[in-house]
Amino acid sequence: MLKQIGILFCILMLSFSIKAQKEAVITGYAPQFVGETVTMYAYADYLTQTKVIIGEGIVGADSLFRIDNKSKQTIKAILEIANTEAEIYLQEKSSYNIEYYKLRDQAVSFVNQQVQVVFYGLDSTDINYRILEYNDWFDTYIYYNQRKIIQSGFLPVLDTFKVYAYDHYKDIDNPYFINYVRYNIANMEMSKVNRDNKNSKQQAYMEYIRPYPVYSVNDQYMEFVKGYYPKDFESFSPHMKSTVFKAIDKSSPSWLMHALGKDPLLEKKELRELVMVNMLGNSYYKRGYDRQKLITILDSVRVFSKFKTNSVAAKNMLIYVTKLESGYPAPEINIEVGMDTYLNWGNFKGKYIYVNFFANWNQTSLNEMKVIKDLELKYGENIEFVSFSADKTKAEFDEFVKNNPEYKWDIVFLGEDHELLKRFNVNTIPAYYLIDQKGFMAESPAKSPSPHGVINESINRTFFDITRKIDIKRQTKPNGNY
Repeated sequence: MLKQIGILFCILMLSFSIKAQKEAVITGYAPQFVGETVTMYAYADYLTQTKVIIGEGIVGADSLFRIDNKSKQTIKAILEIANTEAEIYLQEKSSYNIEYYKLRDQAVSFVNQQVQVVFYGLDSTDINYRILEYNDWFDTYIYYNQRKIIQSGFLPVLDTFKVYAYDHYKDIDNPYFINYVRYNIANMEMSKVNRDNKNSKQQAYMEYIRPYPVYSVNDQYMEFVKGYYPKDFESFSPHMKSTVFKAIDKSSPSWLMHALGKDPLLEKKELRELVMVNMLGNSYYKRGYDRQKLITILDSVRVFSKFKTNSVAAKNMLIYVTKLESGYPAPEINIEVGMDTYLNWGNFKGKYIYVNFFANWNQTSLNEMKVIKDLELKYGENIEFVSFSADKTKAEFDEFVKNNPEYKWDIVFLGEDHELLKRFNVNTIPAYYLIDQKGFMAESPAKSPSPHGVINESINRTFFDITRKIDIKRQTKPNGNY
């Protein structure tokens, strides 16, 4: 009890300090994460769910962290500490006092675990207060109407709740919240009806899409849009699909927009373009599509779209679909490896880079590190080798390095939840990639060395061919310079 009083007192004191400074900040209490970095993200777009950093802080020895709220509109944000995360909504010029804690005995997971956030001193007009209140109201309503749901089904009960909710919130002047409620209900309706039914589709369009602007920054709206419209071009009629494929074959975004415009449910140009971006991305790995033509159309939207949010979505979709594709830029790195010393691809300019991810707990990756040693001795003049450790603790990594002084190339500790693992889509250990002299992906995944110290002939052949080409270029340059 005394501990809780102390926590509350500390947060309240910080709250008074914040108000005195007239700054918009998130002040958090996270006793389970002392010394950890707190990163706050926002979604750049809801099609790819690309996250961008909008603030950072450190959990101090007093268990407190502080991050400035620089948001200029209401947005959904994600707080991330270690391998945990929590959602929070941010209003412009609003400060928040929260407690951030994870539940005990959570199962080990390779994705971020959802944690609990408790708000202190929320104003009743704040977006978080209203969303929490709304969700609690809905849960209570459903609890007390279970018998009706059993007797009549979910949709009639939901329809009555919708009437109550619209009436209750009719005077609230908060577009984000009103749309949160509207499309939260719409999502529940759509989950219970036949999406292929033309009448229900048309009814949903007339009620939820046609009367309103495009709310591409609202999470519930975008969830509805992604569920309402087809994910790719395959669901269109044969005639329309033929027109769509002709437009793609010409690499023409204007032709494709015109073709999609024949669908009466896509009459809104801004929304049509956004749906088109999503369909292009979802079609990228399907058979029958020329990937380069899809890329050309996405790039045109990125450059020429009149709608900023669509341009951003197209840009992120391009990055998403070509991520780790041969011929496209390798994921950027800038990892601190010493005092004011950082590792990035610029350190190896002009050379191929063979990248591998390993861990002490994986015997195959340890065996193949011995093979990499032989490869490095043979090809190290023209090819750089970089190994990233996904070990759980730094102590395990340090012990490995100490016991293997013969490994002379760059070996860097990441840990098991480093962002670089996500950027390279590392799902299994070991993992290998080859990056060319200009920082573009050459092979993804790259061929791996054989276990038990035997060099795999195919990877040996790849390195041999690279070395031979470089030697030929050297010989053709004056004085042998390259």
